[in-house]
Amino acid sequence: MGTFNLLLLLSMVAFVMMSGASEPESSGFEDASTEKLFDEHLQSRRLALAQFVDPKSVTYPNRFFPPTCTFDGIGIGRWTYEHENAADGFSIRAKPETAEWSPLSCRINDAFKLKNYSPETVFQCTAEHNIKSIITLGGSTSNYIIHDFSSWLEHDGSIPEDKMNDHTKLRGGPHLKQDAANARGLSLETILCKEANPKGFSQFLNDERFYENSLIIFNSGLWDMRANDIEKYERDVHELAEVFAQYKIDHPTSRVIWRASGTPNWDRLANQNDPRAHEKLLAGDNVAIYNLIATRAMDLNGIEVFDDSLMILGRPEETRTETDGLHPGTHMNNELMRVLLSVICS
Repeated sequence: MGTFNLLLLLSMVAFVMMSGASEPESSGFEDASTEKLFDEHLQSRRLALAQFVDPKSVTYPNRFFPPTCTFDGIGIGRWTYEHENAADGFSIRAKPETAEWSPLSCRINDAFKLKNYSPETVFQCTAEHNIKSIITLGGSTSNYIIHDFSSWLEHDGSIPEDKMNDHTKLRGGPHLKQDAANARGLSLETILCKEANPKGFSQFLNDERFYENSLIIFNSGLWDMRANDIEKYERDVHELAEVFAQYKIDHPTSRVIWRASGTPNWDRLANQNDPRAHEKLLAGDNVAIYNLIATRAMDLNGIEVFDDSLMILGRPEETRTETDGLHPGTHMNNELMRVLLSVICS
C-alpha cells in the first residue's frame, strides 16, 4: 500500500457523501470494516457540526452510541450555562464559569455536579479509590490540563484571574504548585511525549513512582498529525496501546486512560495566520480520523478511552488566548477533569 494521502481521502469521502455513491475504491485502510467505521465516524462528526444549538452547545443523537456509560461515551452531550444581562441591556450572554457538560449517555455522580463540586470532592474521591498520583502524558494540552487542575485545587476551587489561561509551559511536577494536593496525599505530574511511538513514552514507562496507585491519562495526536503520515500513526498508536496494555498487567493498581485529541479552533488558527493552519493538517475531520484510529487501537487492547473531543468542539472559542486557537482554556480543562473523575469515583 502506497503513502496515504489524507487530504485526497477526505475529498473522496466528501464526494461520495454528496453523490450518494458507494464507498471509494481505495481509502488507504487495510480492510473493509475499518473503511466502513471511518465513513460512519465522519458522517456522525459532520452531523454533530450541523447540530449546533447555539455557539456554545452541540448535541449528538443517542442512536449513535450505547445506552450505558462508557469512557468513549463521555464526550457525548451538550453544554449548559447560566446567563446574565449583557452590557447593552437588551441581550443576555453565557457565563463561562458556570459551564456544565451534561453527558447524554451516563449520569454524573451527584457529588460531582457543578453545585456540589469542590477540591474536597476530589480529595475524598482519591482517598476512597487509593489514587496517590495523577499524571498526564502528551503535548501542551496535557501539560495545561494538569496545571489548571493543580491551580484549581490550590486556590480552593476559585482560580484568580491572573492564573486563568496561563500560557506558560511548565513541564513536570517540580514546577507545579501542589501544596494542597500533597497535603492530602496526592501527587500531580505531567511528562512531555511528542508522538505515539512508544519510545517517546520511555521516561514515564521507566519511572517507578507511577507503578502503583496512579491515574494515568495519556494522549498523542496533534503532534503526530504534523510529523507523521497516517500509516505511521496507525502503526505507532497500535504499538503504544499494546505497551500500555502490558503496563496495566504489570501494575494492576494503576489505572490507564487514553484521552482523545480535541478539535482545534480552525478559524482562529487561520485568522492568526498560524503556520499550522497553512499545513491544513489540524482541520476537524482530520482530527476525527486520527481519533478513530487511536480509539480502535485502545479498544482492541482493553484501554479505556476518555473522549473529550466533543466537549472542545462545542466551545471552540475558549482557547488559552485570543491568538491561540489550539489549547483549551482553564474552565474547559477543569470541566474535563470534573467529568472524568466523576466516572472514576462512581
